[in-house]
Amino acid sequence: MDEAPDALDLVAPGGLIVKDDLSPGWEGPDPMRALLFGHPRLLAVELLTTPATAAVIAVRLEATDA
Repeated sequence: MDEAPDALDLVAPGGLIVKDDLSPGWEGPDPMRALLFGHPRLLAVELLTTPATAAVIAVRLEATDA
């Protein structure tokens, strides 16, 4: 996921990232979920799309000066 910061620069604040075709309730290591749920510039939610598949939808947050 080294290219993740560059890819996030392509998404405008308020823009969406959708990652689908995931297994719901995955408990093992998952770099994609770790990025989408752990990145400070994203707010993400996981939704069931069928009983056997899920999608993560993330919105890029506005930059804040701390």
